[in-house]
Amino acid sequence: MITTREIVLTDIVPIGDLALTALAYAPSSPQEVDEVPGSPLILGEEISLRCGADLKPIVAEIAGEIAGFAAFERRSMARSQHVVEVRLLVHPEVRGQGVGGQLISEVAHKFKGHPDVHKLVMIVASDDEPLLRLVTRTAGWVCEQRCSKAWARGQERIDVESWANLDVRS
Repeated sequence: MITTREIVLTDIVPIGDLALTALAYAPSSPQEVDEVPGSPLILGEEISLRCGADLKPIVAEIAGEIAGFAAFERRSMARSQHVVEVRLLVHPEVRGQGVGGQLISEVAHKFKGHPDVHKLVMIVASDDEPLLRLVTRTAGWVCEQRCSKAWARGQERIDVESWANLDVRS
């Protein structure tokens, strides 16, 4: 059974450890594996503590072990303060078991009617088939924009899509 909850302080190292393991299998990560800190503590702190109290990450657990998480970042430009970017990461060993679906559902629930959040966005690499399947089959998410060769991955350029959910507005 998958359970979800907001992150707590003792999740920082397990979240960092999950991210270090899963980033190699996460085409939609904006960072290359060699760009992230090698320490689960430091990476977990970056993921967990970069947001305000109303943007605490959500973790998904299976049998008491963290299986994935959704982290959030508010857009920094003045006219975009109402936009929250969502980053979803699921451990490769539990993909296909509904963790991503449970997380994306909890994300919509967390921000539904939030007074300061009117739009959620998720940037998805065009070759991230699992994440594309998830957002295309989840109600409320629509593809807003496709940017050709927007990300560099090594020597390769990757297309990305911007997916948005406006259903969070009250």
